[in-house]
Amino acid sequence: MTPQCPKCGKYFTKRVLIEGAEDPTSTMAGMYAYRCQLCAELFRARKPALQSTPAPQVSKDAELTNVTNRQYVRVNAKFPVTFVISKLKQEGTVTEIALGGCSLEANVVLAIGAKFKMEILISESEPPLVVDQALVRSLRPTGFGIQFMEIQDAEKVRLGRVLEKLLAALLS
Repeated sequence: MTPQCPKCGKYFTKRVLIEGAEDPTSTMAGMYAYRCQLCAELFRARKPALQSTPAPQVSKDAELTNVTNRQYVRVNAKFPVTFVISKLKQEGTVTEIALGGCSLEANVVLAIGAKFKMEILISESEPPLVVDQALVRSLRPTGFGIQFMEIQDAEKVRLGRVLEKLLAALLS
């Protein structure tokens, strides 16, 4: 069970570690840092067991309840993607997605630190979701770990709606 986001009102939040050590005063008072997985709001809240009203959605996914260095939960997905590297249009597949980035599979060599624009086709009936600047953060056996560096607010809201549907399906 995770606390409700004060910004968007959803319960898809994750306890996170913040820069530096946890504030001992807040921790002793039962307050911890949480990140909303849909709108990116970072906030402090009491541990769910101490909340006066329980959240209506209970997480079956350990990744929402475990504390890790990762700020966002990765959700399995399969979205076609296009991106441009050295003026050449490339294609690939997003296999995991979160508000802060994705896992990308593509038949191209990318170096850690490479930056590019990408377009993710989340639906045949909508225009692609545009990430103005993506950064290769890690190399994986089947692809790359990508961080979304620059994304327009409207696109971030669209991505949040997609993630809400994916997370709801995952937790049902």
